[in-house]
Amino acid sequence: MYAIKMDADKNLVTTVHSVIYRGENNADTLTFLLPQVYETIDISDCAVLMRYILPDGTGRSEELERNSNPYNENYYKYKLKVASRFTETAGDIELWITVIGFDDAAVLKTEATIVEISSSRNISDYLSGDSIDQIDRMALQIKQLERDKADNLIYDADDKTLQLTSNGDLIGDAVDLDVMP
Repeated sequence: MYAIKMDADKNLVTTVHSVIYRGENNADTLTFLLPQVYETIDISDCAVLMRYILPDGTGRSEELERNSNPYNENYYKYKLKVASRFTETAGDIELWITVIGFDDAAVLKTEATIVEISSSRNISDYLSGDSIDQIDRMALQIKQLERDKADNLIYDADDKTLQLTSNGDLIGDAVDLDVMP
């Protein structure tokens, strides 16, 4: 878990730090503690967005999910599962929070903070040719299974047959329903 708290000056302060690696998907959660009320604004009446810039300069925005129970008498807890699009590039990610009211006016913006995405090794750089061949064979088997799996039935009223299909193609043998008692 990686926890970030908004202070009274709208600064984001990391209170719990964990290492997040490039390529991770749903392994960690970014948790944000935001005041229930900022000046006269009830934050629960607003959309809370995490805006961020990836190390490659790409900007993104994610809506944060508020926990149904307040964190304490002063703070709400918002969270976001760390997804692979957040961890696609190793390096520093600059992020900030934007709180938007239902009238689409920006209610407030926080100061930016940095979350580091650590580099990780890519196993394919270290696999032998035999291992890569085995992975390629498994990938082909998976594609074959996806192609051959049944996902629907077609009834032919003229022939009175029932047949499985996969992605719109007929597979297997048709069953003649006319011979059934």
